[in-house]
Amino acid sequence: MDLPAWRSARRDGCLHRTIVRIGTALRARVGLASFAGALLLTACGTGPERPNPMDQYWNLARTRLEPGMSDEAKAVAIARWVAENSTNQPQPGPNPPLVPFYGLCGERATVFLQLARRADLRVERLQFDRLGPGPHAAVQAHYDDDWHYFDVTYAGYFEIDDKILSLAEIRANAEEAVSNMVVFDSTYDRWADGTAVDNHQRMDQVYTPGNIRRALLKDWPPTAGDG
Repeated sequence: MDLPAWRSARRDGCLHRTIVRIGTALRARVGLASFAGALLLTACGTGPERPNPMDQYWNLARTRLEPGMSDEAKAVAIARWVAENSTNQPQPGPNPPLVPFYGLCGERATVFLQLARRADLRVERLQFDRLGPGPHAAVQAHYDDDWHYFDVTYAGYFEIDDKILSLAEIRANAEEAVSNMVVFDSTYDRWADGTAVDNHQRMDQVYTPGNIRRALLKDWPPTAGDG
């Protein structure tokens, strides 16, 4: 067995590259190597290396960013892109479309974090044990010396006097915050009966003053993380 192939593959950190290189070394020595190699390759699902979906998402999302944008404008643009290009409906088939991508709150929060960091934003994930109907994940972006809360699943944020609020500020001013929700209109989400989700209705249902006050975070204060 070709030892350099093992070492090279370990550096790459990818099992299928190991199999490909070992198979190449064995084919000159063992007649059954082709069959064995094919079996292993099939089992591991190897083939042409696929592009990183996050790179592809970034290539799409970055078109909404412009030189000289403020950090707030970048955070809003990325939050809106995630909300508008995701769906709660699994995409059928072996090669689903790149967008809308399937993901619930945790996946959408992760996509926001990854894209926002590529835009040089400081961000954190908020994981709720309960917010409204059940567990939930949202995000915050830090700029202008404060945190600012975005829900990239239910699709919106809260502001008072043109300032996007942090979760702490939303809790401290729940009634006023709820009356100043900004909702992203266009998403691919569907209710259980297949009808399109009205994001204004959904935000109104989840973000009542009572639900906000009763919301339970796994950690408080939250910690930055990929989620």
